[in-house]
Amino acid sequence: MLFLLTDGQTRPNRLEGPKDKLYHCQFGRYCAVNANNGLQSQFLEKIKLNKDFYKGDQWRENEDLEAFLKDDSGQDRNRIKVIKNLIRPMVEQYRGNAIRMQFNARARSVSPKAINRREEKLAELMFYTDVAAQQPSFAGVLQKKLPIGKTKEETSQIFDNIYVDKYVEKINMLLKYVADLNKFSDKQVRVAEEMALSGLAVLEGMEYAGNQIFDVMKSEDFFFDRSAKDYDLGDAEYMGKMPYMLPTEIFEHYPSLTQDERKSIESYGTQWQKNISSEQYQNTGRIPVVHSYWRDCEKYEYGYVMDEYGYPMLTKINFTYEGEENPRYTDADLIDPKTERQKRVLGGKKKKSIYVDVLRMCVFVPQEVLADATAPNLKVGDIVLDWGIVPYQETHNLDFSSVKFPFKCYCWGYIDGEILSPIDDAINPQRFINRVLSVAENQINNSRGSGTVYDKSAVDQADGENEMLQNMNQSKPVGVNARGRGIQNVIGSYDSTVKQGTMVMFNIVDVMKGHIQDVTGVNEALKGESTGSDQLVGVTQLLIQRGSLMQEPFYNAITQIFLQAYQSIATVGKRIYADNQRELAIITGDEGVEVLNISKDMKLEDFRVFVKRDNPDDILINAGNTMIMQMVQMGLLDRDRMANLYGRSTPDDVARALRQSAKEQKEVSRMQGQADEAQAGQIAAEAEKSKAEQMQMLDNMEAKEESKQMGKDQHDLDMVFAKSFGKMMEKGSEKTADLQNKVL
Repeated sequence: MLFLLTDGQTRPNRLEGPKDKLYHCQFGRYCAVNANNGLQSQFLEKIKLNKDFYKGDQWRENEDLEAFLKDDSGQDRNRIKVIKNLIRPMVEQYRGNAIRMQFNARARSVSPKAINRREEKLAELMFYTDVAAQQPSFAGVLQKKLPIGKTKEETSQIFDNIYVDKYVEKINMLLKYVADLNKFSDKQVRVAEEMALSGLAVLEGMEYAGNQIFDVMKSEDFFFDRSAKDYDLGDAEYMGKMPYMLPTEIFEHYPSLTQDERKSIESYGTQWQKNISSEQYQNTGRIPVVHSYWRDCEKYEYGYVMDEYGYPMLTKINFTYEGEENPRYTDADLIDPKTERQKRVLGGKKKKSIYVDVLRMCVFVPQEVLADATAPNLKVGDIVLDWGIVPYQETHNLDFSSVKFPFKCYCWGYIDGEILSPIDDAINPQRFINRVLSVAENQINNSRGSGTVYDKSAVDQADGENEMLQNMNQSKPVGVNARGRGIQNVIGSYDSTVKQGTMVMFNIVDVMKGHIQDVTGVNEALKGESTGSDQLVGVTQLLIQRGSLMQEPFYNAITQIFLQAYQSIATVGKRIYADNQRELAIITGDEGVEVLNISKDMKLEDFRVFVKRDNPDDILINAGNTMIMQMVQMGLLDRDRMANLYGRSTPDDVARALRQSAKEQKEVSRMQGQADEAQAGQIAAEAEKSKAEQMQMLDNMEAKEESKQMGKDQHDLDMVFAKSFGKMMEKGSEKTADLQNKVL
């Protein structure tokens, strides 16, 4: 926060008086003024110092400029500002690793509704199973349309294989969509940069045009309650920001301003050079706008009621939720508390007034920067742009006394209200290195060559000085007239070249560089630089492990920031997009719109997000391809699923596909078993039918044989009868002839 509010403000009473516009303005001003303390000033100065050193502007301290570059009389010492920037490679190391960080975020419902929803679906299938058993004529139709079996055990097995919680599935789709919309992978670099230079990084979540937007804040614009203890500052009483906005931005975002307020804001914009005294912040007409957020409280009536699944639930009584006309639960729905905890919460009564955390905010232009357009010297009051309870608050339904700020932040180091950064301890060694190099440069600049010095009075007049110098250049003997005093005092040498003392200074630089690496953990092994041909591989691995361990808090802080962001999507994002049907349909499809709006309690269901860090995409995809080939060779994945996964799936994607494939194979095996059983029954029936037909055929054959035998017997009888009849006829003929003969 670059602009300091001068007029103090006592904290308004949260329990007394109306919480109107004046209350919000006073509380918002209290937060901003209270945050401008000594720790905040030191924090801003440190950020400016660290950023200057990162950029290479390292000769900025008075003790470097005055005491080192000049002597006691104020004259220059002929030293230049030499810089060997070790801060930038450190920051680039952090930024480079942040680019390679990959996050895998998955949501899981922790609400009792998720368990009840599963049991309710299973109970529904069990009901249809009973119907199919009692009405065999409908069994075939029900089994085709519903995943049910012939028995309840079989239905339960089918349900375990195919059940997927649609709510959780759509929330995970929402996580991916919002992360892609906000380009989280690009924001990781800026988060790492802010974390390295200031020790604090902040993501601000907001609703804009029906979407959930996350923006990386400058650490200088952020202020918070310095009495907070947690590294994520989640226990702070207040937080806020103070960005510099163009008047046109203010007019667009807050159209309810009066014309006089717009003139006052525009008046500041035209006089920004007079209002900003510091030359290091050139805002070109931008105006500081304070956004204050603080924990407040509201009194609600709470009591226990029976929820839709028949369980006691603590909820608001006689409270009308947004978008509803009547309260969900009234005094008629109250039940008597039974457990000790329920009695303790409500004090032994059926209902009780409980103060619940809420988040309030006030956006205002401070009066210190405003002036009347017609009277620039006349100050006006604060201009309140927006105020009230923060919409789409991040709360946990299971914990009604908690509320989260829209700022998702984490500190690299945080002790007693002071934020530490990973390069703080490298600033003074960097200054020392610059000084040593500057002294070495001065000595090198003042150095000269080497040569011979001689006494001109001893030069032989006969030969002359030129001949002597010529003989010296040709390495010939040189004759001098020493008059008996000896050669030693006549000819000497001088040497003003760079000496060993100057070269030792460069060794000091290497020593100081090692000190910086010891305190920061960014060593040559981590940066891929050579540490000498005689260094053992084990030593290099040890340096890498040590550096990685020392840098782990940095990347853990980044992970925690994005974990908070993903949690906000699962908690706040679902409510934002539930109110924006068009965007929700784009994200999850028409089915997702129906799922997320199927119940009025969906907005109140709690989800927890779990985030883990992964390797870069190319490494993960290569590992996924290896897994896919192994699974295909083992027969655990089919060819179609392999074609869908290969070249674009991580090991987690392959694992999910493998589990899905196992479920499908299990279901196929079950259905195949049913088909085999049905086929076996059909075969048995056909065999029985064939046997019956064969028996019938045998019976028919036996009947035919009997008929044939009877015909034969009848034929034999007929033959016997015919023979007998013939004999009788013969005898009869003989008798007749005898009678005729007798007559004649």
